[in-house]
Amino acid sequence: MILFIVTAFLFRVQNRPGLSGASLACATLVKFLPILLIPALYKRWTLRMPAAFVATIGLLYLPCLLHSHSSVLGFLRSTRAKKVLPAAKILFVRSLQSSAALHQVAPDCSSKLFCRPYVSYRRRDLCLGAVQKEQRLVTSGDVRIFASGLVLSVVASVLISSNYPWYYAWIIPFLCFVDFSPALLLTLAVPVFYRSISEYLPLANFKFHSQVFLPFFGVFALWFYSLRKTVLQTPQLAAVPEG
Repeated sequence: MILFIVTAFLFRVQNRPGLSGASLACATLVKFLPILLIPALYKRWTLRMPAAFVATIGLLYLPCLLHSHSSVLGFLRSTRAKKVLPAAKILFVRSLQSSAALHQVAPDCSSKLFCRPYVSYRRRDLCLGAVQKEQRLVTSGDVRIFASGLVLSVVASVLISSNYPWYYAWIIPFLCFVDFSPALLLTLAVPVFYRSISEYLPLANFKFHSQVFLPFFGVFALWFYSLRKTVLQTPQLAAVPEG
């Protein structure tokens, strides 16, 4: 799943929406979660990405439907996605709206606090053969795409709150491009859940979840306070007249 997610964002950065949608469809066929990344990959006023997404799923799933008919979809009735997705949809849309508004009114401060790329400096691109002597690996626009993916993956993971630590692994690729300490802490803390699996302690779920999510929300509160303080100090938002 993570492999196809990474290729989907790679094709999105390369402005190849068809291949991006097809890659995301392959990831969705492995697990349901990647479908929530569509808002991060969608390019306004073009339907190539969603069309490729739907076509790929239909093409690859058609043999299963022809062989098993409707019974292949029977497990959907018992999945918890019906309970999670409605609430997740609202939070995802609001998160994207807040992020987009923040970039419009205060792009400098938001980029420094949330979208600061690790590879923003210029250096030789040894991995890709150094076509140019100096090359910027990730532009600011690309970082915002990865930041949107990070927001969606983190919100989904927190809402689902799975006891299986590998359900948080899809956050890690985005952290290679976006510096967001709460998400980094979350991925470092979830190995605690291995103990709940190995010892099978369903009654101790609260204890394990508190060890993971309380530090996450604490660091997130500090990050949000720093972001709010920086935004309020921005002249455009403080209504300071320009000289």
